[in-house]
Amino acid sequence: MKQNSLKNKLKESYIISAELYKNLFIDNEYLITSSSFQNRDYYIIYGNRDNFLHLTGVHSKLKSAEFFDRAIYGTLTEHDFDFSNPYMNTRDVIGCAKKKAKALLKLESLFQGEIETKESFQKGRIKADLALSNQFLTLLFVAPDRARPKSMLGGNMIKNGGKIDLVLRRKRGEEFFSELIIGSDEKLDEYRPLIGYKLTSL
Repeated sequence: MKQNSLKNKLKESYIISAELYKNLFIDNEYLITSSSFQNRDYYIIYGNRDNFLHLTGVHSKLKSAEFFDRAIYGTLTEHDFDFSNPYMNTRDVIGCAKKKAKALLKLESLFQGEIETKESFQKGRIKADLALSNQFLTLLFVAPDRARPKSMLGGNMIKNGGKIDLVLRRKRGEEFFSELIIGSDEKLDEYRPLIGYKLTSL
């Protein structure tokens, strides 16, 4: 009975956070820079429908994109996911899912305030090409070319990270980044030799 109540709460949180995820990563793409980056000059990050499930910490027999679709349309049910995991016991999976659900509801805060970043991030078995963090969450990305969300941890899990210098945004499908959401004009001019061809007349 308690697990059913928990699954209902998680389901409701996924329905809300799916909309946040869509607004943040499906509708938009971001170019980020940091003086701490050594592997690349900059990263372009975005998300697809099939990345959302990986941020929840739960298991589903649904295809990842279908899980997101049911969440975004409000048709997700408690039967669409469970707490099975070959590497963790059920109690730990539930605890992890609860923390991730809380962090997912803070997704819209990702580019608000001070952001830390780290390349080649690792915590336990989890590895990522790039990590971004604020006080509420740590978002992990796989970046074979552009960076897509791979996993998420609650709270700031980055140690000895660097600061983000610039975050620029463009609508998905547009060619150029036209909106500066973090950083100064002076910092933009500093990076212009590296990213100028990606910009409009900023």
